[in-house]
Amino acid sequence: MWLLLAACLTSPALGAHSDIIISHTNGALRVDAPVHTGNLRENDAAGNGTVWATDNPGFAGSGFRFNDEIGFDVTGPLKRWDGTNWSAAQVGPEFMEFVEPGPFGDPLNSVTITRTTAFTPGYLIAQAGTRGTIHTHFIFILRTTDGVAPAVGAYSFPLTIRSPQYTAAPPVHLVFNNGLAETNFITAVDQFRAAEERRLTLARGTNGTLSLSLFTIAGRTNQLLSATSQSGPWTVAGAPFAGTGGRHELALSADEPRRFFQLRTE
Repeated sequence: MWLLLAACLTSPALGAHSDIIISHTNGALRVDAPVHTGNLRENDAAGNGTVWATDNPGFAGSGFRFNDEIGFDVTGPLKRWDGTNWSAAQVGPEFMEFVEPGPFGDPLNSVTITRTTAFTPGYLIAQAGTRGTIHTHFIFILRTTDGVAPAVGAYSFPLTIRSPQYTAAPPVHLVFNNGLAETNFITAVDQFRAAEERRLTLARGTNGTLSLSLFTIAGRTNQLLSATSQSGPWTVAGAPFAGTGGRHELALSADEPRRFFQLRTE
């Protein structure tokens, strides 16, 4: 018998986009979920795909002290899902902007995210009021360097929420839909979550062979570990392999004793 260690979290519905809820515990910031979504065409009133922008998700929170400051940094590249892989290599002339709009339409602050971004400092997104709450929305815009329409697909980039008063939160990944059917976007988001959660699935081939199936993160190195007990000890199982942003399968032998598996990613 083969047993898997897999994180199987329930995915929220994507039809209604929720704000990123920020809180703090023991001096450290927290976010309510590691993945939040937005629809880049929700403000396309003409319906002709000429507007690629959204003000969702927003940022909200409570329980802060008066004047506590919440900011962000961009901590990774823009990636695109092409129907198979999540990868920065799938991004062509597209780039995104995270804009704080001014009162007359001109941006007060703006950060650009490209397929080569590794780290870009952001700016202040909120300052807690007298009730200790925050709630604000910004504009996320998808553009291209050559002026053509951005490729249809799902796009993502990571943020780290930070504050001078608290330790930074774990990364939150923003995933945006640009023209995909809802069912396809759900597939894209679920694949993204599966890779981040390092889910392992046991699959049986048509010829009866067994394999471990997983989605990988492009650019990361993965190592499968196995143990005869869930408490370990854990040993290396096979050679390390590079993530492509797509599905990866590892063949198993049904003759081996019962084992547990987990994935280490670097």
